[in-house]
Amino acid sequence: MVTIGLDGEARTEILECLKAPDEKALHSVLPTLIGSRRSPLKIANLILADSKCDFRQDTGKLLKSRFRADVGSVDFSKDAKAIEKCVNMRVAKKTNKKIEEVLAENSLGQDNILVFLNAIYFKGIWLRKFDTDGQRNYFELRSGERVEVDFMSLKSRTFSYRETSKLRLIRIPYKEKGFSMIAAIPKDERKHIDEVIADISMFELASTIESVGKPSGITVLLTMPQFRIEYNFDSIPEYLKDLGVKKMFVPGECNLGNLFSKVESQPCVSDIIHKAVIEVSETRSEASLFNFGFKCPRARSRPVLVLRLSKPFCFWILSGKDMVTFAGICADPRS
Repeated sequence: MVTIGLDGEARTEILECLKAPDEKALHSVLPTLIGSRRSPLKIANLILADSKCDFRQDTGKLLKSRFRADVGSVDFSKDAKAIEKCVNMRVAKKTNKKIEEVLAENSLGQDNILVFLNAIYFKGIWLRKFDTDGQRNYFELRSGERVEVDFMSLKSRTFSYRETSKLRLIRIPYKEKGFSMIAAIPKDERKHIDEVIADISMFELASTIESVGKPSGITVLLTMPQFRIEYNFDSIPEYLKDLGVKKMFVPGECNLGNLFSKVESQPCVSDIIHKAVIEVSETRSEASLFNFGFKCPRARSRPVLVLRLSKPFCFWILSGKDMVTFAGICADPRS
């Protein structure tokens, strides 16, 4: 959304940071990322501009159609508290009340002229239901501390399993077409997942994720913790500056010509707020998927590969053509 409003060198910095040749190439992934309105991935985009600024109507229409963004005109000098409340209510509605606050009290004031907000919520239904009957067990944190948490397990041939020289990976399909989760643990059990991932190039990691394709035909007994991650990323400006995106944070160098036809003073981006919630549990699935009412006399038993995620692990949630919509590390299932 930001690239649409920016112009000049500030816009170029963002495109270079994202390795996108132009805006068209960057936005070509949007249909896959946003998906249909029935998608388990819920995205709330909101743009509020101060009424004293002349917000370009053509840009507003583009933001609404391309990003499904809510665009509005407000008076930050008079209604800051009301705007904060309105923003939080809209985001809560868009995310089924899973994200209820993105703006803390007194976040806004008379110095603000523009707010871009993005909130994401994902909760998918597994293709096959996990078993959770009384499964409380120990998860070992990075510090070595062992904590008791709820686990779930499933033995299935619908998993895709792969090993590399550094990782053991498994793809877990969701019922929603095109959605899946890939979880990874170090192949060397003595190593920590964050160290292993940090030692893998982005190209190698992307290639590895892509390689975990269709079900491999191997029966896998997967045991993993149920977890919920609520993530507030409030240091985005500093990270972006380290990546070379600097001009949009500097008054006089942040060119908002594509967003405003007229604006007082020399505005710049002061903060970026992002919040994400991920829930992973056994989650119910359709009864028709669990028909085991058949007999196979004298059937040879197939070998079962056992994979247990009882230490911090990395995960990616994929949609469409293996588009990564979430990525993270489950360091502590309790948090």
